[in-house]
Amino acid sequence: MRYELGDKVRIKKYWRQISQSGQLKSYGIDDLEQHLRSQDMQGDTMWFDKFIKVETNEIGLIVGERTIKIRYSLWHDWQDAYDTGIGTMPEVDKISQESAEFKKVYLVATRMNYIRRVSFEDIQFIGGD
Repeated sequence: MRYELGDKVRIKKYWRQISQSGQLKSYGIDDLEQHLRSQDMQGDTMWFDKFIKVETNEIGLIVGERTIKIRYSLWHDWQDAYDTGIGTMPEVDKISQESAEFKKVYLVATRMNYIRRVSFEDIQFIGGD
């Protein structure tokens, strides 16, 4: 089943955005950049959640759909400078995103100022217009 704009639904869970700093504290990391540049992390990545699912029991209306990034990984990218024959490529030394996981969600308005991001499996159809 595909939900349409204006469908009345009940939601069991929604995606809530979380901060990276809280996750770093739980890992016991003070400085992410320094940690990723350390010898222990050489060639390895660190995964972070951008959204987590939270339990709820609300009724609302479908107001749209989006694709959101729910997880991503960071790593330290370092490459020596090298000669290309035409010129020299500069040294690369940066923290970059290696990969990410995306999820299609419905936007559900539960109140005038609340729009929840909800996965298909967490929606129960109540009625339409």
